[in-house]
Amino acid sequence: MDGPWEDVGHRDEWLSHNGLGMGGFWTPAGNERLVYLKDKDPLELNFIDWKRYENVLSQTLDPESLPKEDKVLPIAGYKVDGKFYPAIAIIKHNCLQFKGAIDILLGQVFNPNQGRIPSELGRFFDTNERRLLLDLRQVYLYAVLFIFSEKGLISKQKRTAIIKLAEGNYRERLGNRIKGKLVSFPSVFPHSPPPQKRLMVVDVRELADDEKLLLTSLQGIVNRDSPLIYLIFNPVDERWLGWMRERGDISEIERVQNPFSLLARFRSKLRGMVIYDPKVPASIDCATMLAGIERAVIVSPRLVSRLSLPLIWDLRGKWEKNWEVYRWAYKNLWAKLNHQFLVSIPHNWVVMRDYAIEFKAFVFWISGEVDGDTPEGDPLEEQLAIEEILASAPANIGIIGVPYAGKGIGIQEAPGVALWSRYAKFLAWSHIPNLSVHSGTRRVEFRQTSAESPSLEDKIYITFLVSDGDAPINWYDFFLWRHWDDPLRGTYPLTWSVGPTVYDLIPDIMHYYYSRAGKNDYFACAFGVGYSFADIYAEEYENKEEIWEDFLRLTRDYIGKMGLDCLWTHHEGERYLRIYGEKLDLKCILADYGRLPDINSYEKAVFLLPSGVPVFRSLTTFDPEGGERKSFALLLEETRKFTPETRPAFMHIFVQCYPMSPSLIKRLWDGLGKEYVPLRPDHLAELFKRAHSQP
Repeated sequence: MDGPWEDVGHRDEWLSHNGLGMGGFWTPAGNERLVYLKDKDPLELNFIDWKRYENVLSQTLDPESLPKEDKVLPIAGYKVDGKFYPAIAIIKHNCLQFKGAIDILLGQVFNPNQGRIPSELGRFFDTNERRLLLDLRQVYLYAVLFIFSEKGLISKQKRTAIIKLAEGNYRERLGNRIKGKLVSFPSVFPHSPPPQKRLMVVDVRELADDEKLLLTSLQGIVNRDSPLIYLIFNPVDERWLGWMRERGDISEIERVQNPFSLLARFRSKLRGMVIYDPKVPASIDCATMLAGIERAVIVSPRLVSRLSLPLIWDLRGKWEKNWEVYRWAYKNLWAKLNHQFLVSIPHNWVVMRDYAIEFKAFVFWISGEVDGDTPEGDPLEEQLAIEEILASAPANIGIIGVPYAGKGIGIQEAPGVALWSRYAKFLAWSHIPNLSVHSGTRRVEFRQTSAESPSLEDKIYITFLVSDGDAPINWYDFFLWRHWDDPLRGTYPLTWSVGPTVYDLIPDIMHYYYSRAGKNDYFACAFGVGYSFADIYAEEYENKEEIWEDFLRLTRDYIGKMGLDCLWTHHEGERYLRIYGEKLDLKCILADYGRLPDINSYEKAVFLLPSGVPVFRSLTTFDPEGGERKSFALLLEETRKFTPETRPAFMHIFVQCYPMSPSLIKRLWDGLGKEYVPLRPDHLAELFKRAHSQP
């Protein structure tokens, strides 16, 4: 059940009484409440918190679609016009086709996409997927026990005994609220020492993945003392190498023609090697942790014969499942690791393992329905193992990496960020090479460019916010060629979202952008100190408010480091906007990842907080699958649609960064007409306050 499900196409020959024995569907209109029939439940599922599912929309069974001989025992569903439509039910067949069979019908009640919290993609997700999946497993288990008991395969006493064991295990895995530890670190993410002036550069593009991993692990160990090795994975790495030289971080480059000669050159820094198990991909994560602790390189079985290094750990055959690796690592390695940050990357990723090894970080990956559908995969067990790590780690620390590496690969973005948010962890979305070098480069004083604000006229003033700058990887790569190399960038005002922990990770690269920013480029803080969901942040902890205050303190600190005074939020309601207005030194707030459904007029999108901070909620949405043409058309349509009759007007135009570019946004502005005037957000706030101070 933890693997992918197959949609057989809703063909009648399958999804009908004669196909699977389940009968026809009935779909609720949307305003019904799911009801649990406690007094009629033969499965004894009363321990589940059914109230949390009452708003769920689930496809249900229409009992009248079954033969009259069949008996339906409803457990949960919807009561409409005196009839009950079950989403969970037992079907006892006495029909000709399936006489004597017992089926358990389970609708979409436990589908993680059926909650009521909107995600940035307009879908829904459950904020506690662990609870949902545990509930789902319990229903399966109790259903099987019921059928075995009804068929006389187990006694009622044995069924009761198993239920008691299962309930105990269920409650233990749900866990209780804990006290979150607040630890003071010098920075969110650690900084390497300054790089040596003569950098050894190795082009690894033509090497096999296990060879890249070997050299990356060597890089992490060598660069711990003084960054010296720089690896070229793609052309962008070359560009930033040149920039480091231009700004004076390095002065010379030594091109190493034989990458493996570095093993002999730095033999004195190594204690030996760790061999991972290709059959259990998570063993690469454990090998990464051991490499940092033991000063060892990571070696595949294929490469062992090429090396003459002492064997420190051979992980082959040690585990069968990925989750077993993380349980072992927590028990045996956690006390030896750095608790300042965590790393979440797919098992087959090489980049950033240098940084993880350098600073001895705990490295993990929670698989999804695709990459978890293997003999060694088990997404729920992996999540439960990692939740123990999340609970043990200090509150308000960052996770560098990703929760998603493709559809079905990884826990996915919304569930991953929700999980980490509940344990007061925030994300810096990254897969950046050479962090053991970049994080040690010189930090400058980051300041916005200054520009005079225009005079107030009866115009429509708009701010174009470019999204997804919260991800350091976008500043490393995508923003460079898609946006900043665009010839029209800088010719009119654009607002660039930025995750402020780039101050720790890539200060040299952000210096490039700030030093080239003109008066029309303005930077806004994305989401706070890191990517998280404010409404569920730290909900696993009993001292949630204390942790939240510390999160705001970190945010204040980092927006100061990056010279930011405008905040872009995710999907927070007015309660959180008020908190931001009071606790952070802001000129304005640009709210929301695209227009929310309840923002259906200009009047709802623009207002002044009691603290005097203006809020401009997004008036435009996006189509994640739309591409350039559809995205352009949708932006143009919605901007026109929500333009008010009153003048002056002040609009936040949300621009998702991936399909758009400065040239396309300029076309959009041209299409709107001369009445629309693009502004930086600081100028938008200034003119808004000036307009509202007049009679």
